[in-house]
Amino acid sequence: MSMAVITTDPDHKHWTAADLRDIPDDRNRYEIIDGELFVTPSPLPTWARILIGAVAEGAFLCYAILLGRRASRAGQTADIEEAPDVAPVAG
Repeated sequence: MSMAVITTDPDHKHWTAADLRDIPDDRNRYEIIDGELFVTPSPLPTWARILIGAVAEGAFLCYAILLGRRASRAGQTADIEEAPDVAPVAG
C-alpha cells in the first residue's frame, strides 16, 4: 500500500470535518488527523476489484458443483441424522 501524502494547502490552516465533506469524490481516501489532511490513493481500481470478485465467485461455484456432485455420487448427504454417534476426543 502506498504511503499517505500530507497535503500542504496554504488556504487551509486547520482542516475540519466540514472541509472533508466538501472534497469531491476522486477515488482517493482522505483522513484528517490533528487538523492536517492525509490523502491515500485507493489500493485497486474498480475494474480490478470487480474482476477479483468475479474470479472468487467462479472458483467457489466450481468447487461447490464439482465436489458437491462427487460427494453426492459417493452417497454423502451431510445429513446429521445419518452421522455416526461418536464424540471427538482430544488426542
